[in-house]
Amino acid sequence: MQKEFIPNAADNHLPYSPYTVSTSLYENAARQVEPFDTRRYDQAVISLNATSTDNDKNKAKTDISNNKISPMIRITTDYNNIMDNIDSKYSSLGTAIDNVTSLRSDVSNNPLSDYRADYNYSLEPRIKSVVDVRLDDIDSSISQLNTTYTLGTVTAITLIIAGVFIMRE
Repeated sequence: MQKEFIPNAADNHLPYSPYTVSTSLYENAARQVEPFDTRRYDQAVISLNATSTDNDKNKAKTDISNNKISPMIRITTDYNNIMDNIDSKYSSLGTAIDNVTSLRSDVSNNPLSDYRADYNYSLEPRIKSVVDVRLDDIDSSISQLNTTYTLGTVTAITLIIAGVFIMRE
């Protein structure tokens, strides 16, 4: 199962090759190492013994330098470049957050913006002020008055209709 895919380096000019994250190395039956840009690092084992000649020893030194040390230096350079890129993105993100915070502060301090900084962003009910309670009382009084008016109108119409039927008989 593939969890994440990092695109090809050639497509995005990135310093690494395609890399897929497996579910777990322990779940991989073949125990394959996940691919990354090896920079031509050679896994070959260089073996020397007591009968090795000076030419074999010099070839081993050259192979170690060319196929192990130099690729590892290039891999660490790539890693450092990626870390520098992450650091620059982190810095630019911090700058953007500072700008948004500054803008919010400017808006909240400007009375023309009608921005209320006293909003309660939690899920608990907001604590009502005296003005809010008075507005609620006025709304409930209006609602009760409207209900009383409606009931009075229905009662009056019922009495009128009943009076008309009584008058006919």
